[in-house]
Amino acid sequence: MQNERAPGSLSAGVVTRRSLMVATGAALTAGLATSQAVAQQPPKPSPQQHPNLLRSPLWLCEDGFKNTTLEGQRGFQLVVRMVPYRAEPLCCVEGFEVTVDGEEFDPKDMILTLNRYSHRVPDLLTKWTRWQDVPWWFVLDRAELFVPRVTPLSPGEHEVTANINVKGPFGTGGRGRARPHEAVTKRLSLEVD
Repeated sequence: MQNERAPGSLSAGVVTRRSLMVATGAALTAGLATSQAVAQQPPKPSPQQHPNLLRSPLWLCEDGFKNTTLEGQRGFQLVVRMVPYRAEPLCCVEGFEVTVDGEEFDPKDMILTLNRYSHRVPDLLTKWTRWQDVPWWFVLDRAELFVPRVTPLSPGEHEVTANINVKGPFGTGGRGRARPHEAVTKRLSLEVD
């Protein structure tokens, strides 16, 4: 009796209604187990637990803080970087706010240097007439923010408070509302050349 087989068993290449039902049931059972495992995962963190990366202190670098001269003008520089999950076109950077040891600086005088090209911060919103010409600030690319100051900062540590204002570019043609932001405060050591 070689041709006899148990009910529901298959020989090679034979598909029966019962074999399809068994396979479908196994797939459904596996899918149900997967969905239950997903349902048991912990909830996503709230905005307070997982803040916007532009609120992160990571965008204000701890190195590169020094007195310098740019285009014949005295001042100091901070090193900053873009840290969200995607790059941003420079025309979406509305500006910066910088305070050192309680002294506020005019954002209209600041200059951002990215990839060896310098741009006056107030011109970033209107400098380019074609979207294709706008340079992009890629994630973690470092840039120097020059802040004019008549007298050099004294050597040592300084309390630096800085803020970046960035508009959302996608679906808005670069005219979106600025993202929520809050100032970052760090104690930075002034580098000496």
